[in-house]
Amino acid sequence: MTEWLTFTEISAVVAAVGVLIGVVFTVMELRNLVKQRQTDLVMRLWQESCSEENVRASSRLSSAEYQDFNEFIKKYGHPFSENPVPIAFRMTARFFEGIGIAVHMRIIDINVVRNFWTLDRWWKKSETHSGRSKKRVG
Repeated sequence: MTEWLTFTEISAVVAAVGVLIGVVFTVMELRNLVKQRQTDLVMRLWQESCSEENVRASSRLSSAEYQDFNEFIKKYGHPFSENPVPIAFRMTARFFEGIGIAVHMRIIDINVVRNFWTLDRWWKKSETHSGRSKKRVG
């Protein structure tokens, strides 16, 4: 009778270890899946930012020279006009706004964003324009 009890105990321990291994494996797979999805999202965003259309918009915005919002309007028109520089500004602003939302929601890590995109240059170029545009539009 003791042999049967020992066998039962051993099988219970083996079953518990099997369940524990399964849980650990599942957690590792889920973490890996999350990293894969984040990497896929970042790479798709990177490809979009490197598209010809976005590179042209970035070049237009980088070459635009203005000191403040009023000068921007005089040189390039209203921010919601069909002129190339305001369109470039809106494209770039919407792209980075989307990235900012993803960072805020913790879908993308801020360090990954900093390594892929030059945020400081973009922010300095748009800082004056963004605040004044929001005030005017309401």
